[in-house]
Parts: sequence; structure tokens; C-alpha cells
Amino acid sequence: MPQLGDKCHGYDIGKNNRILYIWEECPQCHEQRWVPKHKSKTRKHLGVCFTCSHLRYGKDNPKWRGGRWVDANGYPRIILPPDNFFLPMADKQRSVLEHRLVMAKSLGRNLHSWEIVHHKNNIKTDNRIENLQMVSLDKHTQITQMEIKIRKLETTIKQLKAENKQLKLINLQ
Repeated sequence: MPQLGDKCHGYDIGKNNRILYIWEECPQCHEQRWVPKHKSKTRKHLGVCFTCSHLRYGKDNPKWRGGRWVDANGYPRIILPPDNFFLPMADKQRSVLEHRLVMAKSLGRNLHSWEIVHHKNNIKTDNRIENLQMVSLDKHTQITQMEIKIRKLETTIKQLKAENKQLKLINLQ
């Protein structure tokens, strides 16, 4: 059995690499394991094992990045602590869309999954309560379709104004 602080290369311990490993002990659960030297607690690593690091929530977790990020669809998401009142609205990872959380806090209750929160100015990251409104699915569909039509009409107006300007220049010549 290796002693604490022993060093060896990955090939020597059954790994498929030449990385230098150090035999260390998790300060939390006291389980001993081989740790790559670049992840060793001597190199700014907290030294806890994978299992222990995932048992800690929020700011206690070494992977904590503030609990807020923007998802692939462009909406900010928030991680809720395990004892939060709004946790029933969250997904399996305890994250909830920020605009839904803002609306729920404003109403003082959890939102149902079928309740839709609409951004009035269409900016997904603008989650001020005055920019949010609760709507039904059919009303949200109508609003979205009207906004699309308005954008198309605005584009058409810009094109027509440009064409009109060009025609006036041609007529003056």
C-alpha cells in the first residue's frame, strides 16, 4: 500500500498516461487515492475527493460560480438552495429561470408549469418586474406572432424608404 506523499507515473498505477500522480488523503472523508499532481492540494486544489466535493452545495462547493448563468436559449438561470421556498419550480439540478423566479417572488407564490412569463421588450436578460407579464399559452402565442409581424413590417418600411429615397435621387437627375 502506498504511503501519503508517494509519487509515480500513470502507467505505474494502471492509468493510460504519463502524468505524475501523488498518493493523497481527502481531508473530509479521509479516503486515500491517487491524485494527478496538477490537481494536488499543493497546487491550489482544495484536496477533497470527487464524492465530497459534490456533497457540498452553493458557496461551499469548489465548483460554485455564483449560481447564475445564461443557458443555451439565452435565458438567465438561478441555482436555488435546498431549503428555498421556490424549489418546487426548479428542475432536477435545482435551477430555475430567473424571470419566472422574479415573477413568483412578486406574486408571493410558486408558479405552475403552465403559467408563462413574457418579456414585454423581448430582451431575455431584462428581468425587471415592470418588463414581465403573466400570460396564458394562447395569449403568448398571439403576442409572439404579432411581434414577428411587426418586425417584418418595420423591415419592409425601412426597405421602402430606402427605395423611395433612391427613386427621388433618380428623378432629380
